[in-house]
Amino acid sequence: TQGNSTGHYAYTESSCPDIGHSDKVAILYSRCFNFSNIIAPELSYAYHMFGEETGNIQVEVSTNSCVSWSPIDILDGPRQDSSSAGWKTRLVNMVQFSGAPNVRIRLVGTTGRDQFSDMAIDDIRVQEAPANDLALTEILTPVSRCGLGEAESVSVRIENLGYQSQTDFDISYQIDGGATVTETFEGVLPGG
Repeated sequence: TQGNSTGHYAYTESSCPDIGHSDKVAILYSRCFNFSNIIAPELSYAYHMFGEETGNIQVEVSTNSCVSWSPIDILDGPRQDSSSAGWKTRLVNMVQFSGAPNVRIRLVGTTGRDQFSDMAIDDIRVQEAPANDLALTEILTPVSRCGLGEAESVSVRIENLGYQSQTDFDISYQIDGGATVTETFEGVLPGG
């Protein structure tokens, strides 16, 4: 659906008595990709996995005309805390296939043990990963904004989603319109 409410998505249905329940497998195959001139191929897809018994989505790759498949990534178990929770995006680094001329990808969805195991995928993309791509993925402290003083410690988690290592970069933040605080991360954050 490309990030909007129109279009289509693929899902597993685990609640139908005729076809649902445990260990049912759905496979979505890609076309053949040529990564001969791609430095850092990457797969991305949106997913929704909610339910007590949610199964898994596994990404597999073949470079030999689908004779054999190698698993390269897996999402296992529930990832959302409600059926109305927003979709999440998964990035799968495929740099090990850089230069390969004949790459096929398949997403394998396996339902869990009972009817509460629906999973959905959408917005599947194969592209070259950016060289430089830092992302703030979590605010670790402060946990709450209630009862904070003026001298609170701020701690964040930053991930390198690009393929080049990043060194000695600035991180800035601002709280409630106050002064901008800038600190420098000193060290190396390896490429993803």
